[in-house]
Amino acid sequence: MAALPPVWNLVTGRSAAPRRRDGLMQQRRLLPFSAAVVSAPRSRLHHGDFFAMTAEPGGLDPQRLGRRFHAVLVDIDHSPSHRLHPSHAAFYTVDGSRRLAHHLHPGGVFGLWSNDPPDDTFGAARAHVVTFDNPLQRRNSTNTIYLAQRP
Repeated sequence: MAALPPVWNLVTGRSAAPRRRDGLMQQRRLLPFSAAVVSAPRSRLHHGDFFAMTAEPGGLDPQRLGRRFHAVLVDIDHSPSHRLHPSHAAFYTVDGSRRLAHHLHPGGVFGLWSNDPPDDTFGAARAHVVTFDNPLQRRNSTNTIYLAQRP
């Protein structure tokens, strides 16, 4: 994995999974294993603005401010360069990576799902191309997963 800037882990306690829009909260039902994850005693969903939460020192868990995570996995925008809203752009910069890294334990992992092929827009992470059977589209799909690790 590519190393993130020096300021930068699956979650060992409860997971905080903030989502930006109400409709996206419904996506948790699309995956075959979603029901098991959502109903697990260690899982907890939070409705909030992920991008604003990563920019704040209090972080991603409103019930435990300053909490650090072993992993932060994100699937919100179509890709780092095709965002759902212009306000998300700051997250995909070096400073945005540093702010997110603050919320990870040392050695923590950041993963980002992208609908586009790899590009240099989000240089803080290594890109991995993934091909999978997409039952919603009834065909194979190819996406990119960006991974990075806090030193």
